[in-house]
Amino acid sequence: DSEGKIVKDHFSPAFLQWAKDHGISPGDAGQIVGYELPGKLMLLATAGDPRGVHLLQRALMSRNYILAVIASKGLAKLQDKDSIPMIVEAAQKAPSAMSVGIANALLYFDDPDAQNAAAMLIPDRDYREAIRKEIREGKSTPF
Repeated sequence: DSEGKIVKDHFSPAFLQWAKDHGISPGDAGQIVGYELPGKLMLLATAGDPRGVHLLQRALMSRNYILAVIASKGLAKLQDKDSIPMIVEAAQKAPSAMSVGIANALLYFDDPDAQNAAAMLIPDRDYREAIRKEIREGKSTPF
């Protein structure tokens, strides 16, 4: 929905058209975009292979916010500082329910711009500091 939450058994006209154009049922299309694509992207993102940066950046701009969250974490794992403005933009455009999930990746960059953006996009200071502490102690990774 407009807040980024999954609504069961409700498909937008654009989604129904996409399924029709690809010759698949809405249920099968939901399975693909809800499980299969995120699973495949997760494999790429967790691999830490810099050859995947372009695909992760494209996924970051997806309207499928699950993909955007996974992509932001993959780019953080790669420490691709060129992607920081894209992560910020994706978090700003995302519904509030998904924005923090995307912005969370910024906390993993050793970069003042990323940290400043995280402070703006993640309103809970205690949460930010707890994650930063875990990162410093080696107890937390983007995934």
